[in-house]
Amino acid sequence: MLPPPISVKGVRSFLGHACFYRSFNKDFSEIAHPLCKLLEKEYKFNFDDTCLRAFGELKEKLVSAPIIISPDRGQPFEVMCDASGVELGVVLGQRREKILHPIYYVSKALNVPQKNYTITKHELLVVVFAFEIF
Repeated sequence: MLPPPISVKGVRSFLGHACFYRSFNKDFSEIAHPLCKLLEKEYKFNFDDTCLRAFGELKEKLVSAPIIISPDRGQPFEVMCDASGVELGVVLGQRREKILHPIYYVSKALNVPQKNYTITKHELLVVVFAFEIF
């Protein structure tokens, strides 16, 4: 069981992981808004009941996210890429009845030199990583 975060660093870490799956969760940004406010410099850290509800709802959405499906080679694939300062993540998916379903997840930690790349280079690196995998 994942306890609620007790610091800005904890909130940032949780949201970093949760944001990767935002495309699988309806109204993600709206639900996460109280937690995102905690990351603003001018906002005093106060993990109140609103934040606790948002945390609980996001946690529930993450564990009930769509299950992995088998690929249908006759349908188009979608590749979603995400790069942070510490790792690259890619999801291969397909739409079934307009709903995006994951087929394969893959991630990779960045090495020390890669961690110093600019945001643009991180985004390009994750695209290259996706092409190498798929």
